[in-house]
Amino acid sequence: NVHDYGEKTVLGRTFPADRGIEEGLELLDFLALHPSTARHLATKLLKFFVTDEPPQSFIESTAQAYLVAEGDIGATIRHIFTSAEFYQFTGAKYRRPLDIMVASIRVLSPALDVSDPEWILWELNPLGQMPFHWYPPDGYPLAAAPWLNSGALLARWNFAFNMARSDEGWYEGVSFIRDLFIPDALTVGEWVDGAGERSDIDARVAQIR
Repeated sequence: NVHDYGEKTVLGRTFPADRGIEEGLELLDFLALHPSTARHLATKLLKFFVTDEPPQSFIESTAQAYLVAEGDIGATIRHIFTSAEFYQFTGAKYRRPLDIMVASIRVLSPALDVSDPEWILWELNPLGQMPFHWYPPDGYPLAAAPWLNSGALLARWNFAFNMARSDEGWYEGVSFIRDLFIPDALTVGEWVDGAGERSDIDARVAQIR
């Protein structure tokens, strides 16, 4: 009973009078496919997946892919990953704590067994990215700068150290079986070489996917 049934103009688009909720839905569709929305989402996606400072050309091509796909995020991401520009930024993205933890658990599986998820939260706390603990509405920072400081880097080092030593019974609920990860290694040098080769393979598989 308090709805404004008059004619309205938003961003140059006129909405006729005497309409109800359908004009709100039409407005959302209009905003979703607005060029400014496309550029904003393209920038956010590129900052998340590619680099903190994406070139304008990459932003524009991604925004165009979003508009052509009529807002299909899957098609937009497919454009990003199959673009020639994507491969110019290999290794340019600094992972946030949660991303590096998920990647570590995946690459070490099945040698790393996490039976108690509380261990994940316990490790994420000093890393600085506990779920739902960033209270501003913009979410945890995507850029590397907020995560590049001595305390954060020490926490990452400790996280890697804790995983590698978890087979010694330091924690309940997590165990890393080194012999299962690189079963053929007989010396420390062979183990390091094997881990490096496996990490390289996993990285290339991840790029293909």
